[in-house]
Amino acid sequence: MGQFSVLLVLAGLFTGTLVLLGAQRHTEAAETVTLEYTADFLAREAAQVGMNRVVGTLARSAGAWSSDVAAMNLAHGVSGVHHRGGHENAYEVTVARVTLGTPPAASGAPPCPATAPGALPSQVEVVARGTAAPLTGTETSYTIRAVYEQCYADIGIPPSLRYAAASEDDLTIEDPLRIIGNAHTNEDLEGDTTFSVSGTLSYSAPRPANAPEVDGRASQQPPVELPGVAFPPDGITLQQDGAFTIDQAANPGTAVADGWYGISGKGTVTNPYILFVNGDLAIAGDVRLPGHVRIYVTGDFSMGRDDRLSPLQPGVALIDPRRRSDADIESWVTTQMPEGGTIGVFVGGSVDVLEAPFVAAQIYAGQDLEYQGGPAGMVVGSLVARGRLRLAGRSTIFHTDASTSAYDPAHRTIQPDALALVSHREWAARSSDAEL
Repeated sequence: MGQFSVLLVLAGLFTGTLVLLGAQRHTEAAETVTLEYTADFLAREAAQVGMNRVVGTLARSAGAWSSDVAAMNLAHGVSGVHHRGGHENAYEVTVARVTLGTPPAASGAPPCPATAPGALPSQVEVVARGTAAPLTGTETSYTIRAVYEQCYADIGIPPSLRYAAASEDDLTIEDPLRIIGNAHTNEDLEGDTTFSVSGTLSYSAPRPANAPEVDGRASQQPPVELPGVAFPPDGITLQQDGAFTIDQAANPGTAVADGWYGISGKGTVTNPYILFVNGDLAIAGDVRLPGHVRIYVTGDFSMGRDDRLSPLQPGVALIDPRRRSDADIESWVTTQMPEGGTIGVFVGGSVDVLEAPFVAAQIYAGQDLEYQGGPAGMVVGSLVARGRLRLAGRSTIFHTDASTSAYDPAHRTIQPDALALVSHREWAARSSDAEL
């Protein structure tokens, strides 16, 4: 009996040892799995950090993509280290493929990702590989392969009309002119120190050795696109051939004398009144065109010292900007022109606005533009020239955004503004494993 008891005790001890050894192996296996999952997580996180970094740069430069993969990798490919919990986990990201599509027409942008028939947005394939520091004696890597496509959007107001003054050729600012807004020239900037600009003042051409006094107040910036104007425009409401004058003298304060545009306003934001003058156009008197109007002029455009052009209702008194702060002027414009600038004037030739007391319009000259303001003169809108632009006088130019009705549809800007994920796959791998 005693011997049998000893055998039972020994058997029990052996069985317990087996149980302990099995439990230990199970624990070690569980720890290995945990470490492998941890390594997968760290490697994936590193890959995702690199992917986000590259996709961000691709989105910001979407308008400058190239089909040259090597050049794209030179510009966007990255490698780095992501730190997590005392571990250094490396990542490397490359551009594997670029397919350049066709931007949508200015009339609108397709949904994103594109589902519209015929839509062909640009696409880029990016591969990110993250590597985790060894936790189990084997190296762990994680790969993410993703395809993104460009999303386009109508950014609204054309860049050319985002300035109080802008020109393709030289910009000259003289006298104590006051500009409330930004001014830019794609060429050289000339002037003196008497004028003021509340916004930015910039130029694109290299500065000459004898740069004028404005050099210390301005900065060099990339050129602004100033597209041409096509004649005749679409949707013409009224066409006048030869020299034409909009003269309000016969019916002051109520409507244009010949009745082509009534006080009630024939133009709306979605259906602006479009006047096409196949010749020169002059403004005479206090011409007020309430509503939304685009005027196209193939020749020259002019206004004199007694002439005004605005969308203001008859009877609205004009503001004297000389003794008003920027905030006062902005408040008056916002109250009297709640829809922004609703008159656009697009001229094929040159523009002369000489001592006109008040102009509230976006004026776009195909050639040179000269503005000579009087002491209480004021422009509300934009003065843009595809030639030289000269601004002078003791007057104020206040920039206000144009309504969508006031700029040429061909000048609408469609550009990439985001990237959308189209497809992706990802997998983990270890030095001794095949791809999953």
